Amino acid sequence: MSDSAPVSEGKTAVWQTTLVPNLLRHGSSGRYYARIQVSGKRKLVALRTAFISVARRKLIKVLEHAEIDRMRGDSGDVGT
Repeated sequence: MSDSAPVSEGKTAVWQTTLVPNLLRHGSSGRYYARIQVSGKRKLVALRTAFISVARRKLIKVLEHAEIDRMRGDSGDVGT
């Protein structure tokens, strides 16, 4: 995954890393996303918050859910 992803009208969304592993912040919106790997592919899961304290708690749940799915061999939706 690159540091920025293209967005419509030639604008770019800047992804900012945080001190928390697997937690990214979208530069213009300030929203947090979990970066996980599902079936060998990287996936961003919206945590739907702009507060890092809330994002950390939600990240733990997303990672736990992804690990449970991985152990079951399920490659379904993560973070829902």
